[in-house]
This record gives sequence, structure tokens and C-alpha cells, in this order.
Amino acid sequence: MWNRATTPHYFVVALILASSAQQAAGRPVILTKTNDIEDLRSVQQAIDSLARQAAACKSPGMACACGLRAGLDRLSAAYRAVVTKHPTWNEADVVVQYVDSQHITHATALPNVKRQLDACHVR
Repeated sequence: MWNRATTPHYFVVALILASSAQQAAGRPVILTKTNDIEDLRSVQQAIDSLARQAAACKSPGMACACGLRAGLDRLSAAYRAVVTKHPTWNEADVVVQYVDSQHITHATALPNVKRQLDACHVR
């Protein structure tokens, strides 16, 4: 049986799913400007980096992901920079998204990213 307390990658999986889970239910903000897309991509790249680090971690659950200070600090900095520049992207019902050159939609719910950072007490 799946147990989030003993699953090493729970936090990162939760972060990735939470950051995009509201796509269907949230109010979409669709990005078309290159600068805006790059701003969102900085958060997504920090999430991807953290996921790769967590995949190599041997500690259980939150101890693993919350112990990845450099990755969490990078994600926190990217999150703060984006919500400072684009405060409406951080509204509770907003899902920020764009379609890449391969016609793949990328979506992130920034309030969910903050919730996960708060779970590790990252400021």
C-alpha cells in the first residue's frame, strides 16, 4: 500500500501534481509573451531540478525533499520573483499556462507551489 510518510518522493510528486492539478478547475491565465513564459519557466525549471534531486535521495518522505535546501531555496527565489512581478498569477483560482513549440501545454498553480514551500518552512 502506498504510504506518503515512507514514500521518498512524496513531496516532489505532490509539488509537481499540485502545481498543475488545478488546470481544469482554475481560471486560466494563458501566456503568449516570451518574457512572461520565461518568468513561469524559471519556477518550472526549479521544480524539475528539485524533482531530479529528490529522485536520488535515500531519506524517507518529507525529510528527503525538505532537506534539499539548495533546490528549495532556488524554487523559493523563483517563486518570489514571479509573484512579485506578476501578482495576479498568485491568486487562489489562477492557473498560469502556455503552449510550447511542440504543442504541449505547461500549467502551474503558484499558490500550490507556495503551499508546498510552506510545508518545508521555506521563506
